[in-house]
Amino acid sequence: MICGVILAGGAAQRMGGRDKGRLILAGQTLYSHVITRARPQVDDLILSANGDPVRYADLGLEVFGDGDFPSMGPLGGVLAALHAAKARGADQVMSFAADSPFFPLNLVTALKDLRADAAIAYAQDMRGGLHPTFALWQVDVACALEAELRGGARKMRDVMARLGGVAVPLSAPPDAFFNINTEAHLEQAAQMIP
Repeated sequence: MICGVILAGGAAQRMGGRDKGRLILAGQTLYSHVITRARPQVDDLILSANGDPVRYADLGLEVFGDGDFPSMGPLGGVLAALHAAKARGADQVMSFAADSPFFPLNLVTALKDLRADAAIAYAQDMRGGLHPTFALWQVDVACALEAELRGGARKMRDVMARLGGVAVPLSAPPDAFFNINTEAHLEQAAQMIP
């Protein structure tokens, strides 16, 4: 069983602290775009976000904060998701970025099929760009990830490498993982929609 997690715990400093998932793209929030693409690919879907979970009630997802690691970036959210997924009976977690609305509709299948026996498999686009927030994690890496965070590790790719992670080459173009961090990016994303 695969539990998906939308990583939305960032501070969004380049957007003035606004919740990037609430930005409107083509008449829908970024959350809506990401949920629509992620939900069919996983057995269960949760949200990793800090603060009052009531703010996200309209999304229809259970919300998990970063627990003991609220300032550790997306890795804190992944760790919380690994614990939540294990409690739900899942053996894998698929992480998705809340501010990337164009990721492939077959992303999870591609990572599963091409990862071999890697504990963590993350996306690599057709031009070699790496996208570690789009990753398939075995839940049994939770203890090792927690040890990394307690040791002060924050760089996602470095942690993934130490935990046996591999980049999985996909046929997806770089635009599939386009990340919206600024108003200019939001305008650019609007031009990418057919």
